[in-house]
Amino acid sequence: MGFTFPYQDTLEALDGPEPRYALEEIEAWGGMVAKLEDPSALELLSRLALARGQAAEFAHFCEREKQTASVQYAQALRFAGRGEEAATLVRHYRGTDARFLREAAFAALAEGDLADAAKLAESAVEHATTLPIRVRSLLALGLIERYRGRLAEGQDLAYRALGLPGIERSVDVLVEALGYTTFAHRSR
Repeated sequence: MGFTFPYQDTLEALDGPEPRYALEEIEAWGGMVAKLEDPSALELLSRLALARGQAAEFAHFCEREKQTASVQYAQALRFAGRGEEAATLVRHYRGTDARFLREAAFAALAEGDLADAAKLAESAVEHATTLPIRVRSLLALGLIERYRGRLAEGQDLAYRALGLPGIERSVDVLVEALGYTTFAHRSR
């Protein structure tokens, strides 16, 4: 009987009120997390890398481990300043994974296709299964609405994200929603 890393528990802790402790736990286990057969392991490593500002290093890790069809890779590319590569990876995605849909919306936005970006972001909101993904999808849609010149709609979406039940227990997404709400309010 071997050790099984508590991937799902740690992911839930990352979205809870004390994400710092979950990040420390991932760091402490180091190589144990790198068993990439479980998709949650890649998500944990991605979250750790983005929290540390190591998107470029994580993108190289994905390339080395042949994980280049993952949403985590696309996100790392975008955060590492390799937006065109990220866009190529996700641009025409039309499945139901809200994270891929959100990345595809950002790719469409980067290309200036605001109508498609809004459609993809709306689909991401519709297919979001967890609070953090739902909040981030609403914020993406709000940002796209602002680019479309619909400032009030963008602000309303930010407030809608902020009002989702349980958001107060998820520090990262609460801070993200508060930051976007402040930005939307001030720039209006």
